[in-house]
Amino acid sequence: TTVPTAKLTVAGTASVSGQFSLWNSASVSQNFEVSGYASLSNTLWVSPPGYAGNVGIGTTTPAAKLDVTGNILASTSGNVDLILKSTSNQDAKFTIRALSTGAGLSILGSASQTFMTIASSGNVGIGTTIPSYPLDVNGTMRLNRTAAFPTDEWTVAGGYAPEAWVGGLEM
Repeated sequence: TTVPTAKLTVAGTASVSGQFSLWNSASVSQNFEVSGYASLSNTLWVSPPGYAGNVGIGTTTPAAKLDVTGNILASTSGNVDLILKSTSNQDAKFTIRALSTGAGLSILGSASQTFMTIASSGNVGIGTTIPSYPLDVNGTMRLNRTAAFPTDEWTVAGGYAPEAWVGGLEM
């Protein structure tokens, strides 16, 4: 270039054979491609020798596509989502969402339907996004085996009276 903006300015493609080091701050305004492996201060490793295609943060031996040693912080002013998706099954997508309203956590399915909510109070809701009890189930529930309930301390909502024992559960 005829008008350099720094001590080294490259207009076009550049190639470095050997070691290329950046100290202090560096910025990339377009694409930055690494062929081989790269390390940022031994903290972020991209495809280190013997671990091709893996990225390690805080580790020099990443055992998966992304391997993080230490805590991960994800934040934004709205909901924060961690999406788990199988590429071999269209319906195999789950989202773990930290809720911006009401402070809690939800697990959503492929069609963004809420399967379970954990409220900031610790209440767990299945089939409801606003659990009012330690376990709040909206829908049909099955208990397989024996359930123990303190006598005279439980209620069945919806107008059902405790009249019979069914599979260990008094209805």
